[in-house]
Amino acid sequence: MSYQHLTISSDKTNASIASIGHIAHIAHIELDYHGKSANLLSQAMIAELQSAFDELEAQEGLAGVIIYSAKPSGFVFGADITEFETLSNSHDVRALQKAAMVMLDRIADSHLVSVALVHGPALGGGLELALACDYRLCRKGGRIMAGFPEANLGLMPGFAGTARAARLIGARQTLDMCLSAKPLTTQSALIEAGLADGLFASEDGLAEAMNFIAKGKRAFGEFCDRDAWEAIIATAKQAHLDGRIEAHIPHLAAIITHFEMAGPDYQALVDGELIHFPRLMLDEVSANLRRVFALTDRVKKQARGDSAISHVQVVGAGAMGADIAIYLCLKGLHVYLTDVNEAALAKAYQRAQAYFERKCDAARARQALARFTCGLMPDNAVLIDLVIEAAPEKLPLKQALWQELEALHGPDCLFATNSSALDLDEIAGKMTAPNRLMGLHFFNPATVMPLIEVIHRPVNEPADCERLMQFAGQIGKLPIKVQNSPGFLVNRALLPYIFAAIEAHINGTDADEIDEALLLYGMPMGPLELADQIGLDICFDVGARLGMPGEVKDYLNAKITAQDLGRKTGAGIYRWDGKKADRMRGTYEAQKAQALAAHLLAPLRRACYDCVAEGHVAHADFADAGMIFGTGYPRHTGGPLHSHKG
Repeated sequence: MSYQHLTISSDKTNASIASIGHIAHIAHIELDYHGKSANLLSQAMIAELQSAFDELEAQEGLAGVIIYSAKPSGFVFGADITEFETLSNSHDVRALQKAAMVMLDRIADSHLVSVALVHGPALGGGLELALACDYRLCRKGGRIMAGFPEANLGLMPGFAGTARAARLIGARQTLDMCLSAKPLTTQSALIEAGLADGLFASEDGLAEAMNFIAKGKRAFGEFCDRDAWEAIIATAKQAHLDGRIEAHIPHLAAIITHFEMAGPDYQALVDGELIHFPRLMLDEVSANLRRVFALTDRVKKQARGDSAISHVQVVGAGAMGADIAIYLCLKGLHVYLTDVNEAALAKAYQRAQAYFERKCDAARARQALARFTCGLMPDNAVLIDLVIEAAPEKLPLKQALWQELEALHGPDCLFATNSSALDLDEIAGKMTAPNRLMGLHFFNPATVMPLIEVIHRPVNEPADCERLMQFAGQIGKLPIKVQNSPGFLVNRALLPYIFAAIEAHINGTDADEIDEALLLYGMPMGPLELADQIGLDICFDVGARLGMPGEVKDYLNAKITAQDLGRKTGAGIYRWDGKKADRMRGTYEAQKAQALAAHLLAPLRRACYDCVAEGHVAHADFADAGMIFGTGYPRHTGGPLHSHKG
């Protein structure tokens, strides 16, 4: 039989069989998904694996089979989730599950001893394939990533993965992998967990695999008793459900219910997946989370390519400039941080040193710090590919800086401001070649937030903008291209939302009730607490450019006059105790809270719509992505525009 996505062979083993006398013959299944850079456990791959085992089991003298990937990218990245979108009812979902389960059972129950040689990602369905094998070996020294990330898509393992994993490594570790969706990323972690049986160091892993094939079929131990099982579930509930709104995380609740209903019983866990997985697949939350996954991939694809940027000058050693410099060093770039204030540079260097020591092992911390250099302006920074200006949001200051910077750097150097709201045309107004200035708007904290707004103007060279997009991808950020306009995308949408909340508070709605309503909706922080975190003076400055209601302007003016600027001064809309706002965090009537949230989010949604309609953002999907990645807009909704279609 001919195969499109895999190859069967056995001739590679002939020369080595004599080392294990009682083994007559070993087969190889090499996974190589046609037309893709990564292997996926698609319906076609499932069918071919089924046929491959039909073929192998019919052969005389075979004792074992080794399964591995021909792809440098990894073992198997998971199911082909694009196929999920074709499944419209539970019957079709269950049919896909059963086909995969039958194939995996065929591997597990075969008289052939199976060994999976794993490198790179073995995620979701890819891990389930590896778990169906008798033994799993990881490539020594190679990259590894094994886990159940299905919760990121609002799902759970669906091909009997909870049963196989719980039988192999226990319920506690399996539940944690399913609920956290975090993979194990070192060989030692996989071996310690029991997911891997050892390492292979040889090029093809044959010698190591043959040693395990000689051991024969794997025998499994018993599950823990019912009392221990229930204790594990109780702990998981406390860690993953307490204090959270189940409507936002139905998949996490379903995973725990699945383990609770099945108990320490292999077949009950298998049967439970056939009940819960289809329900989750057809649920709106999963559909929205799968949409966000697809959006993430779409944004990343925009940023592919070589930016040819390795040396960056960051101008401004304040908190934002320092964080940008730190992040870039961590990503392997050489960074020259400049400022007129020597004390600010010294503080930034100490901040970088502490951050690297906290986040990296000793060797990597030393390497990162070696790429981090500081200097006083107006030193001429040689070999600089990109200048990122992160000076305070004062137009005359930025204009003067860019006049100076333009004179220091050659024509091939890219120029970008980190301004969050100022007009780039105005910033570039005094430059000799104003067409060179673009925007790279990082979000605070720059070391954590995934979004970068790449701000472009009609006068910019398209190739330069493309390099900035590639640079954002190079450093692991998610870039959204936004045309220069007041507030760009995120601030243009976020500030009207904050101002609507302040206006509601002025008109008598309790601040705590406002913030709790938006937390109930799924926002990571209420708008009034967020305003205090940003700083009421900064909100006012941005509002002065974007526009704000008169009573909000008067309210913020009064706060600024009193120096009640928010968290940084200990008082703003709330009193602050260090990093915590002093508020009641009360419980309010749900229907009223929903109406309040809808009212306050309306201006945010309207601003997103206007950005798309006016051509500042190319597509509504990118507006949704920007708000999700830049503000923490709840993923389970699919984004502000998607969640209010029609």
